[in-house]
Amino acid sequence: MSQRKFIIAIDGPAGSGKSTTARIVAERLGLLHIDTGAMYRALTLKVLEEGVQLDDPVAVSRLLPSTSVELLSTGSGQRVLLDGRDVTERIRQADVTDAVSVVSSVRKVREAMVQQQRALSADRGVVLDGRDIGTVVFPDADLKIFLVASLETRAQRRMAELLPGGVDASLETLKAEIARRDRLDSRREESPLMSAPDAVELDTSDLTTEEQVEFVVTRAREILEGRKQS
Repeated sequence: MSQRKFIIAIDGPAGSGKSTTARIVAERLGLLHIDTGAMYRALTLKVLEEGVQLDDPVAVSRLLPSTSVELLSTGSGQRVLLDGRDVTERIRQADVTDAVSVVSSVRKVREAMVQQQRALSADRGVVLDGRDIGTVVFPDADLKIFLVASLETRAQRRMAELLPGGVDASLETLKAEIARRDRLDSRREESPLMSAPDAVELDTSDLTTEEQVEFVVTRAREILEGRKQS
């Protein structure tokens, strides 16, 4: 895709399929993929490792100046670096998952991350996935997609992710954890999870990854084709 600065925002709750969809859409269209959730997870890992209290926003914010979070594109996918250390797999573990909603609700954290996300998107076309991309980070995105899926489906997807790593969690436990995270993300004061008024909602409960990707790619190409004709 030759169009520069074309921005696709893909938002949705945990397990809706946004990260996988965003990554493949970016590959198909030749755009940069920015996994904003991974950025918040990396900072959350730093908070946990430093022994900072999750409910102390001032202490959490103090870590920001000395913290570096990078997204590195490689032939084997995107890697996440925290202060130069690869934490791609580590940030997907349960302790980070349980804490990330609390850390990401801190105002200074969101301000810092949004600034970095916009900087990464300054001179190139991007696909960003997260929870506030279409409402806060890029309210003027060219295409906004809001993915949803049933709680049952999202818990099953999470279980499938955990099993290869030897983590054995019951479906009911995962459903409770995801429902809790939904409440935290939707009710937080700073950049709550919500669909932008002009976002296209897509229920992925019964869709394959390929169907999700094709939906977004088709929409993006329609927009670009319309611009060429206008």
